[in-house]
Amino acid sequence: MRITNKFISSSVINNIHKNMSKLARTYEQVSTSKSMIRLSDKPENLSQVLSVKASLSYMEQYEKNIDDGLGYLNLSDSSMQTLGDLLHQAGELAVQGSNETYDSQDRKAIAEQIDKIIDHVKDLANSSIGGRYIYAGTKNNRAPFERVGDSIIFTGDFNGIYREVLSGDDYRIDAAGVTRGYEVKPLLSTTGVVPEVTERPDILANTGMFTITRTGANTFTITDMTTLDGSTPDAGLISPLAWNVDAGGNIVDIDVNPADELYGLQIDMSGTAIGDSFRISINHKQGVFGHGEEIAPGQYEVANALTVAGKDVLDQGVFDVLFKLRDSLGVDDTEAIMDRIDEVQLVTDQVLERRVGVGSRTRHFEALQDQMRDMETKFKETLNLLEGADMYKLSIDMSQEQASFEASLASGANIMKVSLLDFLR
Repeated sequence: MRITNKFISSSVINNIHKNMSKLARTYEQVSTSKSMIRLSDKPENLSQVLSVKASLSYMEQYEKNIDDGLGYLNLSDSSMQTLGDLLHQAGELAVQGSNETYDSQDRKAIAEQIDKIIDHVKDLANSSIGGRYIYAGTKNNRAPFERVGDSIIFTGDFNGIYREVLSGDDYRIDAAGVTRGYEVKPLLSTTGVVPEVTERPDILANTGMFTITRTGANTFTITDMTTLDGSTPDAGLISPLAWNVDAGGNIVDIDVNPADELYGLQIDMSGTAIGDSFRISINHKQGVFGHGEEIAPGQYEVANALTVAGKDVLDQGVFDVLFKLRDSLGVDDTEAIMDRIDEVQLVTDQVLERRVGVGSRTRHFEALQDQMRDMETKFKETLNLLEGADMYKLSIDMSQEQASFEASLASGANIMKVSLLDFLR
């Protein structure tokens, strides 16, 4: 077999390329600390690697959601702490104002301080994080609370803010700033109209859930009565057929049997169609700043100093009590001021109850965060076992391949430098 210079040169070049390619791959593995740089490197590990990476990707998003939730919850806790301090200050001012040694001018001066506290509370209600108002619900295009004279208007909504922090599990991360004392969930609504609860029972303990269905132009059925847990039957909420319907067939009054726990409840079913069904929950628990009553589409009056005297005590929130305290001080009514002291304490306790709920959720989120970090560490360890490199072995391989590459270059240089002139000597 005749071996030509061209054949020798090609063989040398091929060997140099092979050694260089092996060395380059080893360098790449060393620089990335991975033996599986491409998915095709270890086909037997491919499905496991993809599964672990997908889990890590989900966990990264869950951790972001947890961080976002903790941001909401921590700011809610901070704002409620400040709100509690302001209410404590208002209570102390009320005690001062009830002192017989104070005259009308002194009480008017205290009333002005209370008015400034109202403004401060309104600013707290507009607390935001990252441009999102924490008490606005999902309607975040503007500050949700506005003071118009002696009234407080809420322009947010009543939807909660939720984040998925575990697969398929959404957790609420905000505290309700304003509530209505009831919730309506459509089970079937062909018209898209949602009923409104226009009157609620006036006893704080009387709460519950039920389903109301329009069965005809002027007829309704009330079924599935349970306590607020949604699973414990409670036949004492509303007696069978113990309600009246107005002439228009729209207003349902639970006013037949005074023994019914939800006696006094009134539901406006205007605009609903036959067959429409709704799950209604009556819960008197107030939002951080109280209940809101709709005065225009998308606008809810939380407090009004002119009408607060006729407002049910169940609906009187922080702003209501502060307006009443201010006005009692302004008219020099010491007896009324004494009543306000108890009311301030009542709303302070309500805010504290809300804060305890936020604290409980915060601890839950922190526990989930720790759990998520532990899981992330274990997944990364698994991923390293699947695609990680043995750095000790790679360092030896790299030295050997470097020596082979340099030797192939040297031998190639000796062979390739032979030319026709060397044979003519």
